[in-house]
Amino acid sequence: MTKNQRFNPKRINRPININPFSIKLPLSALTSIAHRLSGLCLFLMIPLILWALQTLIESPKGYEQLAEALSSTTCKMSIGLFFSAMGYHMLAGFRHILMDIQWLPETLKAAKISACVVWAATILLIICLGFRLFGGTS
Repeated sequence: MTKNQRFNPKRINRPININPFSIKLPLSALTSIAHRLSGLCLFLMIPLILWALQTLIESPKGYEQLAEALSSTTCKMSIGLFFSAMGYHMLAGFRHILMDIQWLPETLKAAKISACVVWAATILLIICLGFRLFGGTS
């Protein structure tokens, strides 16, 4: 076999340019991917949270400035994003722990049901958080 025959791209029977959006993933896989993304989101927000805590404990003036800044819609959205990611990450992590200790059976049906429960609880949490941040008096 010559070098050209071994590395001939026409011989390869696998897709070369695959579109990841064309793959239909099961709900449990999407839940797992979203769990990783929420963890990344939480990790990336650590500097912002540390800055806010530092400003908060520096002086009474820093507290007033932080309270004023956090009353804006953009900051409320950021707070909502943080707590949504935190809630989802905790719920999905709890699901993973229950699967690891084999409290949930390792079947496709159980995985699908537990993923649906995690998403439903997250949606409920986000709705409650939205009412808390944007509804009524602050």
